[in-house]
Amino acid sequence: MDSWERLHTSGFGMPEIDSDEINSKVSFNVVIECLDHLFSLIKSNGKFVYAHRFGDKSNEFRGYNLLRHCGTVWFMCKAIDHLSLGISPERQRLLSVAVQYIVDKLRPPPWQAGSPPGLCLPSRVAVKIGGGGLCLLMLNAYAQLLQNRRISHAETAASHSLDTLCERLENYLLSEFVDGDFIHKRVFSTGEVLPFRSGYYTGEVLFALIKTGRSPERAAEVLAGLIGRDYGVAEQSHWMAYAASEAVQQGLPRKDRTLRYLDRLIGRIIVEPGYRERQQPTPIACRTEAFFAYLETFGNHDSSMAEVRRELRARAYDSALENLKLQFAHYGNGQFRRGGDSDKVQIDYIQHNGASFLGLTLLQYPDRKLSPGQLPRNLE
Repeated sequence: MDSWERLHTSGFGMPEIDSDEINSKVSFNVVIECLDHLFSLIKSNGKFVYAHRFGDKSNEFRGYNLLRHCGTVWFMCKAIDHLSLGISPERQRLLSVAVQYIVDKLRPPPWQAGSPPGLCLPSRVAVKIGGGGLCLLMLNAYAQLLQNRRISHAETAASHSLDTLCERLENYLLSEFVDGDFIHKRVFSTGEVLPFRSGYYTGEVLFALIKTGRSPERAAEVLAGLIGRDYGVAEQSHWMAYAASEAVQQGLPRKDRTLRYLDRLIGRIIVEPGYRERQQPTPIACRTEAFFAYLETFGNHDSSMAEVRRELRARAYDSALENLKLQFAHYGNGQFRRGGDSDKVQIDYIQHNGASFLGLTLLQYPDRKLSPGQLPRNLE
């Protein structure tokens, strides 16, 4: 029996959850149910049922987004690995085909002939750098999961190892850093730069580069330039919160400056909670992810660094719990509705909301060693 099935039969997987109190037991169960549902959405070719009606995955909506595919698999790998969950052979296979679906789409950038070998993730006729960032993040988390579980990638069609794929993705991402930021979108066939800008891509790419840790000096240089102009603060960027938190945890240069940037970013989210007025769980979840990324920053560092931020950390924690309650109002059976007057479910709604509930679980059980099939006593 799969460890998740044992969770369910032991009473921890399909609970009657009291939304009046969001705690680590509730958050753990939400994460488990989100993972169960996401695995049920993976098709034989590795694609997800990308969007469906709440409670009815057979009622599909049209469309697909490769970036959100990558982000979803990243969340799945992170949750399984950090919670030390068991993973059955069938779910190993499903995760493998979901990764392989993206790997098969990677291509060398045609406009970079003669440069260090790179790989990008085209989507139709264009290349969005956020796709490369989330792909790198996904592959790194997947490789870590395989290493920690001592299992192998089930697909054999890839001509390069996961490590080589990550290296070439990183080559491409770094080559796109020009004049203080990344080029966000190009025409794939010609390399023509398009005027499109995303509020997410820069943070996604920077987090991926810092997380993989292959070019720490370059990543630190890029981060320093961006936080020097408070990039992402006004936008309340959760991806920049992830990136800055990871930089501090890895001991990259300018730690104090990076922490002060995080203080400003988190402070902005606290004092400007207008995102809640949309009554949609996913924009709320992104800010909740930022709160928990901030709080996680202090898990393995000297207490003085955390002590001077006691009030801000407390406010961030309280705001995160308030957010989780609002998000939970749109939840059921591993799914999150779009909210408002829509009962549409997308994989990225599950990813972001699931990641925010995962944040509470990991914060309250920081050594991240959950025994398969049971919830530790101090989480009950």
